Amino acid sequence: MRASISTVGGNSSRCSQRSGYKEWWARHTYLLSAALDAGVAFMGIFIFFALQFNNINGIDWWGGVADDYCPLASCPTAPEVVIEGCPAVK
Repeated sequence: MRASISTVGGNSSRCSQRSGYKEWWARHTYLLSAALDAGVAFMGIFIFFALQFNNINGIDWWGGVADDYCPLASCPTAPEVVIEGCPAVK
């Protein structure tokens, strides 16, 4: 589905550039880019605060917390560091 949407979007923009809209496209491409960037930034901030105000503080599924549920995650990976309970790296 995504491939077909991007194909339609790409073909329509290519057709608009080939027809008589080259000058318009050259003048307003930066404006379209800035509007899309600002929209993504605004929605990111909006969604963050919308989730925070509804007491949804973060993801709540496996792998979403900092300790990663893995007892070996805190073991060092440098070969010269040896800690009891961790596998030795050679």
